[in-house]
Amino acid sequence: MADVDQAITTAIEYLKKRFSGREYRLEEVVSNDDHGFDITVSFTPEGVQHELVTPLGGNAVTDAYRGRRAVIGIDPHRAYKVVNITPDGQVRAVTMRQIVVG
Repeated sequence: MADVDQAITTAIEYLKKRFSGREYRLEEVVSNDDHGFDITVSFTPEGVQHELVTPLGGNAVTDAYRGRRAVIGIDPHRAYKVVNITPDGQVRAVTMRQIVVG
């Protein structure tokens, strides 16, 4: 089985080399059936600007979610990727993590 700490480092470094962005953040680690890991990492894609606080009047993002359930920890400005790490510590695949609200 791959070492979880090394798998996390491998996943983040792999994404940094292939996707332009900033603020890379570990979101989730799941041990999979083949004794590797599925590691979810989020980051802010290059060129995306967003305010840390939503103005009281709202904006296009908040208007789209008006009346829906709140989701804690989901930022619609960030990209979410799942990196599959094999038991020997290699990257097998990178997929987009679908975030569904509501």
